[in-house]
Amino acid sequence: MKKTLLLIVSTLIWAVSMAQGPVLEGTWYLYNMYSELYYIDTNTVNPPITPSISFNQDYTFNGIGVCNTFEGALEYNPTEDDFTLVSFTATQEDCGIFEHNDFEDVYFDYFSEGGKFFYFIEEDPAGFTSLQLDIPIFAGMRFRNVLLKIDEAEPFQINIHPNPVTDKIFINTNWPLEKIEMYSLEGKLLWSDNRSLNSINVANLVPGVYFITLFSEREVMTKKFIKK
Repeated sequence: MKKTLLLIVSTLIWAVSMAQGPVLEGTWYLYNMYSELYYIDTNTVNPPITPSISFNQDYTFNGIGVCNTFEGALEYNPTEDDFTLVSFTATQEDCGIFEHNDFEDVYFDYFSEGGKFFYFIEEDPAGFTSLQLDIPIFAGMRFRNVLLKIDEAEPFQINIHPNPVTDKIFINTNWPLEKIEMYSLEGKLLWSDNRSLNSINVANLVPGVYFITLFSEREVMTKKFIKK
């Protein structure tokens, strides 16, 4: 009787966990994409990029490719233990660099509405967690819940584009930013933000020359840009 009761309880616990689905909540950083035709490591993209996706508890998500943001929703299928993509939308900005536009085209192609995602979550001995999202047949993306460790000898690299700019300037860096400041040609602080932003709206600036100062954990760098 005790064995039967234990089996029933164990079965119920398994059924509840399956119905609830896996925990994807949090921010995941893309580190490679693959298929039968290609393998793309985000560390090899130049200028550097930090594409990511953030899941909510209900499997809605948002993220960034290079210069374009996206949002959507997954639906968990407890019977098959997989996901179906029920919605996906992305902005359509020109990133200004062919390699970045090409990367986003490949990345966003994985998010086809009605498509299936098979998932694998793995705890790495190094202390991070990996998320793998595969689509039929032999294609997928791998994420980590931490940014990839950058070689300490690698210099701080920043690229801002387009320059000159009309309305929005994009920032690509190989190190996470801790703060961004914008100054006029006369040295007046116009704007400051303590987030690691990928883009800044400058549409309201009057035409002229400006400076952006970018702070990372190891270095500070200032870039000049022209507002048309």
